[in-house]
Amino acid sequence: MTGENPMILAVKRGLALLSLTTLLTMATNKAEAALISVDWDLDNTPDGMATGTFGIYGVTLTSTNGTTNGGIAGNFLANWRTDLGTNDVPGINSPGIVQEGAAIDWVTGQSGFVTVDFGGATLTNPILLFNFADGIVETFDFSDNILITILDQNPLNSVSIASGNIITTNGSHSNSNHDGFAIQLTGNFSSITFNTNTNLQRSESLGFSVFVDEQDIQEVVVPEPSSILGFLALGILGSTSGLKRRLGHSEKDLKEKQRQ
Repeated sequence: MTGENPMILAVKRGLALLSLTTLLTMATNKAEAALISVDWDLDNTPDGMATGTFGIYGVTLTSTNGTTNGGIAGNFLANWRTDLGTNDVPGINSPGIVQEGAAIDWVTGQSGFVTVDFGGATLTNPILLFNFADGIVETFDFSDNILITILDQNPLNSVSIASGNIITTNGSHSNSNHDGFAIQLTGNFSSITFNTNTNLQRSESLGFSVFVDEQDIQEVVVPEPSSILGFLALGILGSTSGLKRRLGHSEKDLKEKQRQ
């Protein structure tokens, strides 16, 4: 039996080694991936609005214009690494995390909302962090089609996910930086919106921020108008070509019948 050509065998071994090296490098890079967080701009105006950045992307927070702290950002007390409601989040000690938050408010007896827009970026599986939860039942109502996981909470068993993707606190918090929780949304998001409950008898506020794996933030790609026109043109040409072929076949069939 003739053995394989030594040169071909060497090339195969080299390709196999290269593939293994590539896989190991990808695994290592993923293992070394780190969380980054919103770097909130300094804002002392409680108007429900706040801005910040996710690297090169601008972040805009729009929320209920409450009377407490909503919209204050940048200097809102938070140390997510050591706060007991968030310190067990995987990757919480990453150097890209900024130890600050923005405030969101409730208004007595009114339905509230929070919308965070990521300025042209898409976040995969983002993490939302909250602190300064109060000693009353608070709810955060997310879209039903999102998979949500509770990553951390303090006190233990103080946060649950009710039917309809409603995150609910049980009233055991005491409005400190350690009274909070962290949840992760599964999917891709260019913005995040949730509603807050209507049954509060007093105005409240809590701290808020967004984290994501630095490898899981990507630019939203929007096709250029010229590219769209090009695709349309190709489609029209294809349709015209097909029509001509069908007409050609019809004419040929007609001539054959006339000869008969």
